[in-house]
Amino acid sequence: MLRPGGTTMNGRCGWAILVAFVVTACGSASTPGDAEGPTPDAARAVEADAAADAAAPADAAAPADGAAPSPDAAAPADAAAPADAAAPSPDAAACEDCGPPPADPEDCAEPGAPPCADAGCGAEAREAAHQGEVHAEWTPFDAPPCAPLHHFGVAAAGQDLTFAVRGLPVPARAEVLDVRDAPLAAADLPAGDGAVEFRPPAAGEVRFRLTPAAPIRGHTRYVARLACRAGCDLEATRSPIVLVHGAFGTDVYFGVLEYWLGVREALTARGYVVYTPALTPVGASERRAVDLAAVIDDVLAETGAARVHLIGHSQGGVDIRVLLGGFGYGDRVASATSVSSPHRGVRLLAAEAGDLVGMPFSEDYMLGEFAARFPADPSVPFYSWGGATCLRLDAACRARFDDEVIFTPLAATYGIARLRYADDGFEGLNDGIVAVSSARWGEFLGILPADHLDQVGHLAGVREGPFDHLAFYLAEARRLRRMEVDHQR
Repeated sequence: MLRPGGTTMNGRCGWAILVAFVVTACGSASTPGDAEGPTPDAARAVEADAAADAAAPADAAAPADGAAPSPDAAAPADAAAPADAAAPSPDAAACEDCGPPPADPEDCAEPGAPPCADAGCGAEAREAAHQGEVHAEWTPFDAPPCAPLHHFGVAAAGQDLTFAVRGLPVPARAEVLDVRDAPLAAADLPAGDGAVEFRPPAAGEVRFRLTPAAPIRGHTRYVARLACRAGCDLEATRSPIVLVHGAFGTDVYFGVLEYWLGVREALTARGYVVYTPALTPVGASERRAVDLAAVIDDVLAETGAARVHLIGHSQGGVDIRVLLGGFGYGDRVASATSVSSPHRGVRLLAAEAGDLVGMPFSEDYMLGEFAARFPADPSVPFYSWGGATCLRLDAACRARFDDEVIFTPLAATYGIARLRYADDGFEGLNDGIVAVSSARWGEFLGILPADHLDQVGHLAGVREGPFDHLAFYLAEARRLRRMEVDHQR
């Protein structure tokens, strides 16, 4: 079984190696010429004050709020024959007096009207009708004749929940199922209003199946909701979240210090399912993507989920692009987000220094050969964040970026990048390693007031600015939940 959080790896290279490396390498750096490359869609710059607002934690919301209909949310199930069908052929018994379909489809909804011949009571009409997601608020749905009605919702483990319906035209069997269609609860509901209570054993998708006890005469509207009775401060996403570390990273350094410092624990305490696997610490993204693909397969097998959300820091965001564009994993990824990843290369490292991190990160390579080999997957929403920091004596910069101050060992690389990216349209803003202009990919969400290490809580939680990385990743989890609703994923 794959444990959320990955497995501890001792003896990996640490942040100190990364800092020492970039400071040493920048001395021999040369500035590559501007390279033309593919332009990601929907990139936009966001001022730092707006980015700071985006990074702040939102007010806790009931996890049942919102998510979008998905036609594959619940697996179709064969429905039982209508309870009042007494003849040897249930279809014939239920529809013996149907006659030809009326000229006006609205006639189907008239009281006492038989089911329409072209839409009612045949075997094909009893295939499950996927009605979409139920939320905390009452949502209306149309009930087609004779079909079992399937819904899904999103819940956190430990919540006490109620699936409720109003306006059922006939009695129905209500079943609550987990993501693998294992039963969690069931009840026989009368015509009209009814409900079934349950407690999900795991966070993520839950499914609801309503099987009518008799043919539904005509097309009828009913309403349904997923209400929380206890544990309503817990939150969840439909898909698990996988955090992808950068170069020189692992899950836990020496069994003591986490790369994603406290992030998994903070999100898990809120109800989310989060994994922090250890990939190859130093290597090309093609090699690291092999590790990531195996992790995703294990996560999906363990949780039963159909997809995962990926958030990559630094090289982790580049690994995600290889996974999508080179490995064809778009059908297993609900969304991708990068945090300060060098999508357009860097202007810090000398050409030969790429061997130390396992791959070249020059602008020519990233915008040329790499982009051609690993094209974007349009089926997966891709989001990105950049980071900006300031020298201690730069009062104007600190005023602009929430009094952010750079981690001192990154000051040299920060200054070089500020000069070499002065013409990039972002005034050379960078986080000490990656420029804002290079971090933009897909839908650009904004600039974080944080240096490259602050973005994941390092070093060891000591920070020289006010950026709260735990609040940022909680806000990201909530954004992913809203994205699930908006993109119906």
